[in-house]
Order: sequence, then C-alpha cells, then structure tokens
Amino acid sequence: MTNKSILSHRFVQAIAKFPRLKRIADLQNDILSGMTIALDNMDFIFSQVPPAWGFSQKAKEHLKQFLADTVRNERIALSYLNFLH
Repeated sequence: MTNKSILSHRFVQAIAKFPRLKRIADLQNDILSGMTIALDNMDFIFSQVPPAWGFSQKAKEHLKQFLADTVRNERIALSYLNFLH
C-alpha cells in the first residue's frame, strides 16, 4: 500500500526535517508507558468522580478491563506511528 500523505512527497522531505526511525520506534514505548501510568492511577482517577454522576463500580471495572487490554493498547500505540511515516 502506498503512502498518499503529502508528507511522503520528495519536495516535502527536502524542506522538512523528520524524526529518525529510532525516535519514532521509541514513541511506541512512550505511548505504552503512558497507558501503563494511567492504568496504575485509575483508582485515584475514579475516586475523583463525584458519586452523583452515577459512575458505578461495575462501570469502573469494565473500563479498567477495557483499557488494560494489552493487545489493543499495542495496536493503538503502533497505529500512531503510521501518522509519522
């Protein structure tokens, strides 16, 4: 599949500086690390939601399980790299 982004054209590459591939690869790890930090703090984040909002314990657990899906998280982190190539 060819990249149809304007950023892939030679004239753009001639006038713009793009990050090295190593830095782009490191970005995936940075994204995954940020997701892990968010998951580690999820209980604190949930404790800040007022009870009047009706955010049940069942909904909190469901959201934590959804966000803890490592296969999904790796796919999301990798998908961001497609925008940088």
